[in-house]
Amino acid sequence: MSIVGGTDAYENSVPWQVSIKSSDYNHFCGGSLVKGKNGLAVVTAAHCVSDGTQASSIQVVVGRHSLTQQSASEKTYQVSEIKNHPQYNSDTMDNDIAVLFVQGEISETEEVGPIQLPKEDSSVFNGQECLISGWGALKEGEEGPDNLQEAWVDLFSNALCYGKYNDEFNRNVMICGGKEEGGVDSCQGDSGGPFACFDDDWDPILVGVTSWGEGCARADKPGVYADVYKLKSWLNGVLGL
Repeated sequence: MSIVGGTDAYENSVPWQVSIKSSDYNHFCGGSLVKGKNGLAVVTAAHCVSDGTQASSIQVVVGRHSLTQQSASEKTYQVSEIKNHPQYNSDTMDNDIAVLFVQGEISETEEVGPIQLPKEDSSVFNGQECLISGWGALKEGEEGPDNLQEAWVDLFSNALCYGKYNDEFNRNVMICGGKEEGGVDSCQGDSGGPFACFDDDWDPILVGVTSWGEGCARADKPGVYADVYKLKSWLNGVLGL
């Protein structure tokens, strides 16, 4: 899924954003850096890496801004292990979350660092503007941009999300967000990327993982994200927390 209705992010303004690429160097999904027991790991969507993807065939790039021009902060790591949620369902998109571990240790710098996992239910952020980011398509059916895009969208209540999607929306493992009037959304290529809300201290919290939607930025069809808090017990186990 890319950001529709967004703008170029300031370079390194989203230090937790990761680009996941294939061995032929093509970006195909986003991810977020989080802290694990043994250093930083990457949270992404299971649908990005669940189709028999081998760890040896993908890499993660941190500190990335442009897909075509390498910046000084950019560093690439080989993925060593893929952990998909065992209850991920590719038909319903339930539990669409995965963790990637890399060879070596991802260094924290001013430009590269983790986002916090949520300590409370996502509903505390309902109605707030949250930050989505990625290199996905700028319009439905179009190619992705060169530079990282970001946009602010509202986190909707589960009741509103269910009203838009009915039984396709599983309120036990999903959240949704966008703008009531449409025009701002994640899109193809953003999958696995962060839905970041901010607490009272303005610290970013990984509330969602970009999962699916109907089209991009349609008024009645907000983007749907895996609910990180609801999936946190599995995440904590995998991360050794």
